[in-house]
Amino acid sequence: MIEKIKSKYRESKYSVEHIKEDPVDSLIQLMPVGMCLFTFISFVLGLLAFPFSGKLDGQLTGSFSNDMFTLGTVGMINHSFFRSIVNVFLIVDVVVIALKYYKGTNSKMKIVFVIDTVILLALFFFYLLTEFISKHGGPVFLVMFVYNLFYSINNFDVKVLGTIIVTAVIFTVIVYKSNYQYIMKDTIKAFLLSYIILPIILLILENLVALVKFAFFIVIFGGILIVMGWVFVGAGASAVSGGTSSNNMTKTNTTNKKENKVENRKKEENVSTISYVNEMGGWYLYRKVIDGKSYIIRESITHTIKVCLLEDYLNGKYHIYNEKTGKEVKPNEIPWKHK
Repeated sequence: MIEKIKSKYRESKYSVEHIKEDPVDSLIQLMPVGMCLFTFISFVLGLLAFPFSGKLDGQLTGSFSNDMFTLGTVGMINHSFFRSIVNVFLIVDVVVIALKYYKGTNSKMKIVFVIDTVILLALFFFYLLTEFISKHGGPVFLVMFVYNLFYSINNFDVKVLGTIIVTAVIFTVIVYKSNYQYIMKDTIKAFLLSYIILPIILLILENLVALVKFAFFIVIFGGILIVMGWVFVGAGASAVSGGTSSNNMTKTNTTNKKENKVENRKKEENVSTISYVNEMGGWYLYRKVIDGKSYIIRESITHTIKVCLLEDYLNGKYHIYNEKTGKEVKPNEIPWKHK
């Protein structure tokens, strides 16, 4: 970076020394340097003036609001005396580039180039004139002409600036496609630096406090949302866990009660607790007459066992329970078996 600055300084010094001998090439070299130099001066002055504008105090002491962001002193780059000098340098640069191209090429685009250059310069002059009139006033006939032609400065900006951009692009493309593209590189860089890059950098620097506050607000607000999300998720998980634990406890208590009932029934006389009642591979209950007496029997694939007399079962003197459900087997659940 330092070497580039030194190189530009040597080139500029040489151009100043030989401006009488070769004014066109010397001005082509000097105009972009002048644009950057005066823009940088206005940039530094704007940055130094910002703390005294009162807007910095408002950013430091004020609360977070839309008014915290400011245009600051960017106007010292865009609308100051230094910007007028930069505009002059730009106009001169366009003129000397046009002369260089016109004298040094035999391209068929010469006529188009001349027309485009005339329109570009005329519109740019007109833009600067109307900008001056809108700020400082001027002859009544000229002011009325501008407002009658464009109705408002906003319409003027859209129409004229749009046309200026189009003609500037055409100018750049024609020169860039010729053998003189090297003379456009410094002009394009100087234009971007003077009219776009440095104003944006100054705007960012003067809003650093607001940007930091805004970032802090986003972090705090985002942190609150995250914590709230964790709380809600944790509460939901606890509720589910609590519900699951409650259900498990209920199931455990129910199971324990059933087991206690079964154990108590086992201790009672005239009680049978049968597992896998009427299930595949288990016991099947039947009413059956054996040797002239009616019995409740339980039967599997390989065994047949007498449980009790049917009369005792029906009279409630004997009870049969399903071990799986813990419920007493009802008479209508036990069919007759005649074989």
